[in-house]
Amino acid sequence: PGGDGGGARDAVVVVGPRSRAHALAHPKLHDTLHAFYLTTHDPSTPPDTSCSPGECEGEVEVYRRCLYCRGGQPGVTLLDRWHPLAGFVNNRSLIP
Repeated sequence: PGGDGGGARDAVVVVGPRSRAHALAHPKLHDTLHAFYLTTHDPSTPPDTSCSPGECEGEVEVYRRCLYCRGGQPGVTLLDRWHPLAGFVNNRSLIP
């Protein structure tokens, strides 16, 4: 419905290395309410939380574009982690 090309149900999903998650703050996504960045755990860099050896293997980190998290400016925050054996760690809704 609508046909305007945008809306609350639209989402952008980007996949890449953790070091590029900041791409969600790009001005081209200014009007995008739901933008996510998925990245796999890189064993050569320390994870954001402590993991036992091998525990983070296969883990996917889900980052979200937030509209006002940097003093009223768009930014990027870690929303949740997903593990193939345990699912989402924090069970947060991706799109409320």
